[in-house]
Amino acid sequence: MGGFCSLSPQASSECVRLVLFIAAYLAHPMRAVAQTLMVTMRRLRSTTGPDLRYAIEKAINQTGYRKLRNQKKASYIKLAAMLFSSAATVLLGLKGVGSEQVFKNIAFVFSASVTLLTALEPFFNFRSFWVEHEIAQGRFLGLRADLDFYLAGSDAKHPDESKLAGFHQTYQKIWDDLNTVWAENRRREKT
Repeated sequence: MGGFCSLSPQASSECVRLVLFIAAYLAHPMRAVAQTLMVTMRRLRSTTGPDLRYAIEKAINQTGYRKLRNQKKASYIKLAAMLFSSAATVLLGLKGVGSEQVFKNIAFVFSASVTLLTALEPFFNFRSFWVEHEIAQGRFLGLRADLDFYLAGSDAKHPDESKLAGFHQTYQKIWDDLNTVWAENRRREKT
């Protein structure tokens, strides 16, 4: 019986949450992250170790996905700018071929493309988001290790609620820090 949403005991509610997240994400990516955080926080108020670990795993996967996506976009922009710049230089240097004017026009288009790409790079700020998601993913990995260590050393069926609340606060702080960085970057774009 299991579909793509039957990963946890609350399979039907997870499926609904997943569908709502995808719909919200398509409407506005960071708003969807904030909504997911709110749902997760409500769910984690009565936190158990496995529930918190599951939420941390989801956070690790989500930040890892976004890190790779931003890394690819930043790399593609940089690579395209380098290729266009190199091609324009080569085309401008060609002499005695007979089609110098055509080559100059193509080089002009490549140069304009480089200007456009280098203007878009700081606007979208993929590199910064790549680095911030890498930092957040590292912090989530550390949190997961700390939680696993705690649960291995204590009674896993009855962990101390105050310690779990501390882990949850750290989890929330990581998301808050990442969202703060995102908001600061977006504010800078508007100025």
